[in-house]
Amino acid sequence: MLDMLRGKRLVFVGDSLNRNMWESLVCILKGSVKDPSKVFEANGRQHFRGEASYSFIFKDYNCTVEFFVSPFLVQEWEMPDKNGIKKETLRLDLVGRSSDQYKTADIIIFNTGHWWTHEKTSKGKDYYQEGSHVYDELNVLEAFRKALTTWARWVDANVNPMKSLVFFRGYSASHFSGGQWNSGGACDSEVEPIKNATYLREYPPKMLVLEKVLRGMKPMSLT
Repeated sequence: MLDMLRGKRLVFVGDSLNRNMWESLVCILKGSVKDPSKVFEANGRQHFRGEASYSFIFKDYNCTVEFFVSPFLVQEWEMPDKNGIKKETLRLDLVGRSSDQYKTADIIIFNTGHWWTHEKTSKGKDYYQEGSHVYDELNVLEAFRKALTTWARWVDANVNPMKSLVFFRGYSASHFSGGQWNSGGACDSEVEPIKNATYLREYPPKMLVLEKVLRGMKPMSLT
């Protein structure tokens, strides 16, 4: 794989699921090189949870494997409410702030999905914004569609399909045992796909929205 990546930039953009994939890939690739000292994070960082972006350089191959934090692919925002107090919103009409930094990468892997199940996003009350307008209430699937449409238009307009490969990773329903991700649930002991239909959920509705948006993109934009 490093030979295939020689001289290229491989970039992951999205939430913690893409970060996990990025971390795993960096570890696997670093473990395969002859001289691990020639693999290093561009800014010398040792912890990978708090910064907006990370880039591992594989010097002998002149390639990088990078991650940009963008859990919604559109911009998290702040604006004053009627009392002048800043409140958080999500700009459905603006692609993520880091987009100019990776639009010329050779391979770009996007994902989003699970953050849209959190309380503010799932309820959609006084949170979603387009231009100066903040919706009193907006269904999460419609907000998700608007955000993905913004992302898709940006890809069509800014990423050169003759140079870059673009992938979008879908997602599955949560599958923790013993609780949810933030209440003691875990899935790290699983080694095979779940086959018991009792535990299988229906195809996530947001994935249907995603598929429809992808079909509307220009040919060759997405792999």
